[in-house]
Amino acid sequence: MAVMNKLPTLTEPIETPDKPKSIIDILLKYLIMLWRYRVLMGIITASGTFVVFTFCLLTKLLPPEINPMPNQYTAQAVLLVDRDSSGGGIGSILASYGMNLGLGSSSGGNNIDLILTILDSRPFLDLLVEEFDIINERRIKLDPKTNSRLIIQNMSSHWYDKTSNTLTLSCTHTDPEYAADFVNRQIELLEQWYTQFGGQRAEKDLHLLEVQLANQEGQIARLEDEIKKFQQENNTISIEDLAALQAKMIGDLRTQITQIDLQIQTAQQFSQAAIESESLINLRLQRNNLNYMISQLEKGYSGGVKIMPSAEELPDLAIKYTKLRQEAEIQATVYQKLREQYEIANLNQERAEAFSVMEYAEVPELKDSPRRSVIVVGGFFVSLLISILVAFILEYSGQVIDIIKEKIKNEQS
Repeated sequence: MAVMNKLPTLTEPIETPDKPKSIIDILLKYLIMLWRYRVLMGIITASGTFVVFTFCLLTKLLPPEINPMPNQYTAQAVLLVDRDSSGGGIGSILASYGMNLGLGSSSGGNNIDLILTILDSRPFLDLLVEEFDIINERRIKLDPKTNSRLIIQNMSSHWYDKTSNTLTLSCTHTDPEYAADFVNRQIELLEQWYTQFGGQRAEKDLHLLEVQLANQEGQIARLEDEIKKFQQENNTISIEDLAALQAKMIGDLRTQITQIDLQIQTAQQFSQAAIESESLINLRLQRNNLNYMISQLEKGYSGGVKIMPSAEELPDLAIKYTKLRQEAEIQATVYQKLREQYEIANLNQERAEAFSVMEYAEVPELKDSPRRSVIVVGGFFVSLLISILVAFILEYSGQVIDIIKEKIKNEQS
């Protein structure tokens, strides 16, 4: 009977352990719970997505000056770097800035490291700040030097690809033309500094020849102007031709005088009258006129107007003109020789360039950022997650409150 009393009766419930719930049951439970809050979740998700969409739409319409998220355009240029060449040119640039890396002008160096050092150097950044007027454009009042350099560094970037030995320069700005101009200006400054401080003998010789050629061109232009002025003042292209013309004109007049003299002699022989005939008088007048014309031509006049130098001036003018022509020919010969040397030096120069430009920066047509469609989609998912979180909080906040109330009630009882 004692054993029978320990057995449970048929009317008493038998306690069975809780069966573990499957993942599907848990998911169904949560889905049912979320379905109860579907309206609230829809409102929260739609509101959040609408706010993000409205913000993106405004940032697309507002001008860049007052736009919290303006369009950003990135311009890029690619340089091919001669990694194994002599670091003389760039090393001289660094030496001019007091940045001695222990590389002499004749020792081998790593061009890419030197170029990167220049791009991040203070003088290079300050020059870009000055040319693009960063301080006034951004209205920097506090620590203008430091902050303006930081703006340049944040706006531009550069990276080196070891496999292809290419250096990429880029600039990101709200103005696409500004970004392209900035990158191309960086390249120009690098080229100018490398040429100016290169320290390469062939490059210096080439630069010297360019200067000499420019000076020679100036000398030739000056002589040509003097020759033109000389010709305009004397109304002639060539003094020799002018002298020949003057001699011919005077010779023709003297020939006419000789013919008139023969006519006068003939007329005097056949004239028996004491008074000279009218024809003889005309001949004498013609002879006097021709002599007057000869004297005028010898002085350079014709019809009372000076049309050419006098016969006395012609020798000196011819000497002066000859000297000008000879000097011009000498300068032209010197220029031709220098030009030949320049072409030879330009073709046969053996210098190690630090870099060559593969692609200059072009004005970007497409914006680089922001990707507003991605932002709107991200806003949708964030709003959805927030709505789910709110649903969980509302669902379990009541249970938590009931548990707290039950504990308080048990403690009081």
